[in-house]
Amino acid sequence: MPATKAGAPIEAPSGPGLYEVRRASNGEVVAFGHTDSVAQVLNKMVPSSSGGLLSLFSRASEAMRADLEYRTFAAASVEEARTIAARLNERRQAFYRRRMPVR
Repeated sequence: MPATKAGAPIEAPSGPGLYEVRRASNGEVVAFGHTDSVAQVLNKMVPSSSGGLLSLFSRASEAMRADLEYRTFAAASVEEARTIAARLNERRQAFYRRRMPVR
């Protein structure tokens, strides 16, 4: 998973797919979803090369932005991306239920 740095190009599908942004230091998921253009969504989340900050991380410090990493998954259609995202969310919830049983 590449780190998100100001001015660094983002390697992501220009078409439909899934994205996940998390903190490298602790694995905390910051953003997850499906979209019709993964590259466009990720480009809106990272600092711009002109010095301005965009969207999700606009309030984040430089150290926090340096700690962010992302991964992507290309899909054939938005519908397929939506289905895969739902399955991954179900798996994540099942994992947490097993790890942290309700008392």
